[in-house]
Amino acid sequence: MKTLTLLFAALLLGCGTDVALGPPPPPGPDGNGGGGGLGGSGGVISVGGSGGAAPCVYPVDNVGNQVGQVLPPLSWNGYVNDAADSLSTTKTWSTDYGTEAIYCQATGPYALIHTAWVFCPGCRAAARALGAASVDQNLNGAVVVAAGGIIVEVLIQSGYSGGALDMFDITTWVNTYDLDITTMMAVDAQTEAALIDREWSFIIDTSTMQIVWRQQGSQVDGGESSSGAYSGMTQMMLLLGQ
Repeated sequence: MKTLTLLFAALLLGCGTDVALGPPPPPGPDGNGGGGGLGGSGGVISVGGSGGAAPCVYPVDNVGNQVGQVLPPLSWNGYVNDAADSLSTTKTWSTDYGTEAIYCQATGPYALIHTAWVFCPGCRAAARALGAASVDQNLNGAVVVAAGGIIVEVLIQSGYSGGALDMFDITTWVNTYDLDITTMMAVDAQTEAALIDREWSFIIDTSTMQIVWRQQGSQVDGGESSSGAYSGMTQMMLLLGQ
């Protein structure tokens, strides 16, 4: 998959929850739910396609990070674990994964993307909620995947060494929190720009790559159920009819 570069405009910063299933509503007093954000332009991006096979065409109209907008093409490195069937460090390390793979190789109708920083207490609570050793064994990453969903944990800043993220950080994160879901790291500033900040959850309709729900959870450790990941998984189960 070819790494894609987009130029981003200023992003909305803040917290809250947005839910919509149509075009983005006009901006409110704080800009939430509006048409602002990353902006977008017409056209399409072709991905893959060889030997006469039609390429997968990633949508790039109405690109942004607001509900109703299309999440931009983003590239990540990490462990792909679509089946959530074992600890993710048992899977092959990938440098060819991102939003295009979610769209072009979708294994479910909705994808939950959750963001984390290594040293964020709330992100650690979220990782515990996502992992196989979660307090609520009826709602964790593997449960959502078994129900037909896709979950991707994305570390976007600050490695254990205090520097840039690397394979050691992702491996340690997975092993520490028993993560059996796809776990990735940002490889450039575009991901952090698009996904705003730590402890954000975005639910994407994989048929269009439109954001249908988003929320920022607690950045302090108030327990697994206070995390954005837990709220995101709850919404995913509703969308999946569970």
